Amino acid sequence: MESKRELGSAPSARLEIRTLRGLELVQPEFLLHIQPYWKEKYNLKDSDFPIAMNNFPQLMSLPIYTKLSNAEVKTIINAVREIYEEIV
Repeated sequence: MESKRELGSAPSARLEIRTLRGLELVQPEFLLHIQPYWKEKYNLKDSDFPIAMNNFPQLMSLPIYTKLSNAEVKTIINAVREIYEEIV
């Protein structure tokens, strides 16, 4: 079962969190060309990378950080495997 919640109101401040199979998946703003530094340095526009912008809303980040326990890593792996089996 999937649940969804949003934090923030402006599109640039929006942080969407989905819970899927007990995992919190976050949609961060990580596309380099929309980050202020790169956008200004190279005069980039969202329209410069239409495929990335089109696919971005569908992307989610898995929880990954150094303090994950072995049990948490196994939970993440199992959830990814289950989801993969459903879609393939």
